[in-house]
Amino acid sequence: MSSESGCTGIKPSERKTIEEKTLREVLEWVASDDPAPGGGSVAALSVAFASALVEMVSRLTIGRRKFADVEADMNRTLTGAMDVKGKSLALFDRDVEAFLDVMKAYALPKETEAQKSARCLAIGKALFGAARVPLDTLRNALEVMRQAETAALKGNPNAITDSTVAALLGEAALLGAAFNVKINLAGLKKLMSNAETAEALKRRGPGGADQTVADLASDQGPIDEAAIKAIQDELDTSLKEAKAIKERVLARLQEVIEG
Repeated sequence: MSSESGCTGIKPSERKTIEEKTLREVLEWVASDDPAPGGGSVAALSVAFASALVEMVSRLTIGRRKFADVEADMNRTLTGAMDVKGKSLALFDRDVEAFLDVMKAYALPKETEAQKSARCLAIGKALFGAARVPLDTLRNALEVMRQAETAALKGNPNAITDSTVAALLGEAALLGAAFNVKINLAGLKKLMSNAETAEALKRRGPGGADQTVADLASDQGPIDEAAIKAIQDELDTSLKEAKAIKERVLARLQEVIEG
């Protein structure tokens, strides 16, 4: 969802976290006329469901004599999937918060030149924050796809369709997260066409060529072209890896089907 859509009527005091809601309540929340939770949150929730499937396949494999040689791998996969599931549930709520932060920034006054400058800076920071949340979802989605591949290749073949669904859910979440990152970065780049705003965003952190991607996508790094390029490069690499994982998982599915 673009962060430039209309203001939301969500009030913080009225909202519950996803873990305080039933599944039906979550579905009705998404289906409501509030613009958040939207696609970013649903992508995060998809990763959580994919992780749950990987957990199931792992548990259907661990402790069975015929899979003893892969037990260590499946135990690691189980632990990793549980970790990703917890992170992804938190990202559902973080995506809502990031959207609200963008809306608050757009609602700032813009009567004077000083107010306009402050508003542009606030919007820029909020958009970058709104890009970072789906970036984390994308990373989790890629990780669950890797876990799903392990489950497909080494796990109980009777659960191959569950591993496959996990991989495909992960891919859908990864694509959705990537689109959300891109649309928020596009809005940020428009703001950065203003030299004053671009300079103010750049001063947010120390910068430097030795910064890691994690630094650039954190609260400490500067918001500049280098930060945006680092994220875009990560998106491209992740999309290629996800495509390759899906192909291998589908090939394994076909092997099992053909016996």
